Amino acid sequence: MKHVLCRTAVVVCVLLMCAGCINEKVHGGKVMYTYELWTFLLPLLGGLGLAMGVWLARNMVPAKWVSTLVFAGVLLAAVSPSLFVQHVLVDTDHVEAVIGPWWKKEKHAVRFVDIRDIRVESGEGKNMSGESTTYVFYVFRKKAGGEERIHRGELMLRAEKTIYRLASARGVLCP
Repeated sequence: MKHVLCRTAVVVCVLLMCAGCINEKVHGGKVMYTYELWTFLLPLLGGLGLAMGVWLARNMVPAKWVSTLVFAGVLLAAVSPSLFVQHVLVDTDHVEAVIGPWWKKEKHAVRFVDIRDIRVESGEGKNMSGESTTYVFYVFRKKAGGEERIHRGELMLRAEKTIYRLASARGVLCP
């Protein structure tokens, strides 16, 4: 039984590592970047399956692992909706981004006519577990002063060339 659980865990881990596909949809002059539906469903169903499977087989799993694996499955299922709600929309007038986990998502809307230039900046900070990490942001500097900072996540990185191309066409200085 241990070998079956180990093989299943390895297969699930490999599938989860492959779950980073981004969908690019073009509708007229608008380009929408989202995560593929299966990247949301895989961790959701995998997490629920892990939690239920371990709970049902709790007599065959060492007691010290039951609560840990059930918690990990529920946590994985709880975090997975974050992939479903995130998107980046780019058109000839603006860029709109909804990023972050579902319970703390950030919404950004930047119009190209209001922007002087776009820069990429990095900085040090603390992640959710308190460890030091490097964050990279797109900084949209406004003509009227001030700036809009958008985290350079997977969706924004994939939309980068489109953003630069359309912003440059509106007179925005891009890297």
